[in-house]
Amino acid sequence: MTPFLSDMLDNFWTKKVIDRNLPLATRQQAIQSWIWISRALTVRNHQLATQFSARVFEAFSDASISWNAAQAIGEIAAADPILTKRNHAVIKVLHSQKFVIAVLPRIIAGTQDTSRPPEQTAYLIALTSLVKAVPKATYVHEMPTLMPLFLRGLELPDAEIRANVIDTFLAAAEGDPSEQSLVSEHANTLVSAMLGNCAVEQMSSVRVRTSALRYLGVLPSIVRYDVLHPHKSIVIRELAKAVDDPRRSVRKEAVNTRTIWFNCSG
Repeated sequence: MTPFLSDMLDNFWTKKVIDRNLPLATRQQAIQSWIWISRALTVRNHQLATQFSARVFEAFSDASISWNAAQAIGEIAAADPILTKRNHAVIKVLHSQKFVIAVLPRIIAGTQDTSRPPEQTAYLIALTSLVKAVPKATYVHEMPTLMPLFLRGLELPDAEIRANVIDTFLAAAEGDPSEQSLVSEHANTLVSAMLGNCAVEQMSSVRVRTSALRYLGVLPSIVRYDVLHPHKSIVIRELAKAVDDPRRSVRKEAVNTRTIWFNCSG
């Protein structure tokens, strides 16, 4: 271990991140520094990468920085425009997969631990941040376990988290017939959640409303008609409201989705 990395693990995290007496801005900046170092270690499959990423979970219990720490999980895994082979960075094959294998079991366990609700929320944020940052192939095998967790993520007040969840559903639906049975199992909840998230009265974010409409438009192609039929009249009626959305891009998506539901049949 180099002196620099040793000092980061032994001193920096404790003195600059965990210390609650420091100004919040200082602690948030320290987390960003930690993300950069952790990302660099991760892309190289460095032996200390796991230790650095594991430290981030320690901040999930601190309400003042838990949100930043949870989002850091995805930021560590995200592709970086600077750490590239073109810039002579050492990039190891399958580093994203190895990172997911290392952290996903802990995240899933944390989302299922009801004894500490604030930390449970942080783990949900970490989950949505992670799946947004990594290739679909790294987590698709866990979708039966992740689907109920994603649905809970749609109940969180943060628009970015909801958008990430819906974008994950869209990515999972692309060219993967195995997703059909899983989506069908949760069709009732998915339809209700998307209708709520495309209504301007309930969701102010244009990105969320657009993504929700887009996913509603995908459902008839991946779910059997007999499963969706009970919802058809309700969806068409609610989409009539979305057609009058204040934003043109949302109205356009609403028209396309409503047409798809009008035309779907057994």
